[in-house]
Parts: sequence; C-alpha cells; structure tokens
Amino acid sequence: MEEIIRITAVGIIGTVLAVTLKEQKKEYALLVGIATGILILYMLMDSILKIRNLFEKAVNEAGLNSVYMVILIKVIVIAYICEFAVRFSEDAGEKAIGAKIELAGRILILAVSLPIIENLFNMILNLSF
Repeated sequence: MEEIIRITAVGIIGTVLAVTLKEQKKEYALLVGIATGILILYMLMDSILKIRNLFEKAVNEAGLNSVYMVILIKVIVIAYICEFAVRFSEDAGEKAIGAKIELAGRILILAVSLPIIENLFNMILNLSF
C-alpha cells in the first residue's frame, strides 16, 4: 500500500511540474515527464523482480520448458516498454513516432514468438492421419 502512495505522489509531482513547465519551456516539460516515468519504473523494480522470481519458481516446480516461459516474459516486457514509449511520444505530440514504436513492438513480439510458432508448425506437420 505504501508503494502505490509513493508512486502516485511521484506521478502527481511530475505531472504538476510538467504542466507548470509546459507554459514556459515545453522541452523541459517533456524531460520531466521522461524522468518521472523512469523514476516510477525504478520504484517498481522490487515488484518486477518478485514477479520474475515467482515465474522462475513456477517453471522449475512444474517441470515446464523454460524456453516458453522466457518467451512469454519477453513478450510481456516488450509490450510494457512499447506502451510506455508510445504514451511518451503521444504526450510529446508525436503520434507518428508512437505508431512506429507500436509497429516495432508488434514485429518484435512476433520475432520473439517464432520458436513457439515453429514448434507448432512442426507438430502439425508430424501429425499422421
């Protein structure tokens, strides 16, 4: 509970600073927004590590193929990072750049997922009717 209060406080302070600076120095407002976002992500590192450790433990205890879990985690991370970058681009008034980042994220997710897709194709091809 304390963590969300701290993160929310940082977000509100960053927002107020960015709005205040936007009237005088628009480029500084963008930097404040980026710095605030990075600080919030840094504040989430403990939670992110706990989630990663839980996934690792679940994979090890269930005897699952860790390759698939790594791919799943990569897909989730790519999606979050892209969402973060797209929102910053849109906040800066650069929707076209945000759209390119979103497209890049989709392509990277597909590329990371190729081992699963390849395995699926191999399973289909090896089925005998």
